[in-house]
Amino acid sequence: MDLINILYEPYVIMIFISLIITGITYFTVCKSKTEEEEEAPNNSRTLFLTFVISYLVLIGIHFLIGYMDKNNYFQKGGNIDVKEHLTIVADDVDVGFIE
Repeated sequence: MDLINILYEPYVIMIFISLIITGITYFTVCKSKTEEEEEAPNNSRTLFLTFVISYLVLIGIHFLIGYMDKNNYFQKGGNIDVKEHLTIVADDVDVGFIE
């Protein structure tokens, strides 16, 4: 498998999105520190939990969308059997373009 193909896999994309969310959380936590919190930094646990939780939520969303797509949740009519909607027309009925 090529490296380019690996980059387009859903799990790799979810890791990148989780890293972006963790980076946003890092800058948010650094800006919102008070003087008391600056003395004892404990950002590593917060950032690790943010990464893991965001990755697990993205995996859950991925499986949920796959399940909904497999069960035709997004399709408007569901499974339609064409044989149920056919009508039988007699042989003596003539249909023309002018009529």
